[in-house]
Amino acid sequence: MMDCTGKNRGKRCMRVLRRMACLSLAVVLWVCASGFDFPEYDNYMNVSINNGSNIILVGDSRTVNGSHDTGDTRVDWLACAGTKYDVFEQVYMPMLDASDLNGKTIVILYGINDLMQDGVDSALLHWSNFYNRQAQGWIRRGATIKTATVPGIDYGICFFYPSLITEEAVDEFNEKVDRYNSELRAALPDNVELIPVHTFTENPYVDGLHYSKQDSILIYTSIIDRLAPKSSVKNGSSSRRTQSSSRKNTSSRRTQSSSRKQSSSRRSSSSRKTQSSSRKGQ
Repeated sequence: MMDCTGKNRGKRCMRVLRRMACLSLAVVLWVCASGFDFPEYDNYMNVSINNGSNIILVGDSRTVNGSHDTGDTRVDWLACAGTKYDVFEQVYMPMLDASDLNGKTIVILYGINDLMQDGVDSALLHWSNFYNRQAQGWIRRGATIKTATVPGIDYGICFFYPSLITEEAVDEFNEKVDRYNSELRAALPDNVELIPVHTFTENPYVDGLHYSKQDSILIYTSIIDRLAPKSSVKNGSSSRRTQSSSRKNTSSRRTQSSSRKQSSSRRSSSSRKTQSSSRKGQ
């Protein structure tokens, strides 16, 4: 165990701690960039799912959760928890830039971490520059670029971070979110669509920041439904509904067939009784 007493030892201790923090950050970024099969991260920090779709959703932890909650195979998922524009620029932008973008629809779902960590002005500068510059090159290569408004946070976050966030701070932050959404809308070029995103239920967050499973499914399904055929199999639910309907139809046909057989049997029995009675009368 390190002895951090004394000035020199204290300085050495701080240097070690800073190095450990940098190393931890480097590991997270490396995992996000490589898509390394590391269950601890894949479960809740990083997703890189290729479903062979022409629609790609790129985002942060909210999108990570959306991929798990919906299991939607109509889109490809690229997302890493805790990330913002810098990771998008360093990791996902080169990845997408090196791929065939013709016919692809790329939906950028960042913003909440940019606003929390860098503020409104920095977030607007980075993302408006991207949509007006780099994204235009992708559009010339045949891609369609879309982004979305950023839902804010609620007071539940104060329960998880009581020493850092107050209800007043939540209100102030949500005002910044509204400003960001408004000014981003004004800054976007005509060929980049801003998809309106909002929560659905009375309790949309599990921790004040991340969506509940119900809201996550509703939010991401509403985004995907705008872009992908609804007839496609999603979460296997369409397939299950089809199979269930098929079983019901089969059961119905069996019931009808059985009913016809019973009816025919009763008519035959009745006919035999009538003939028998007729012979007795003769």
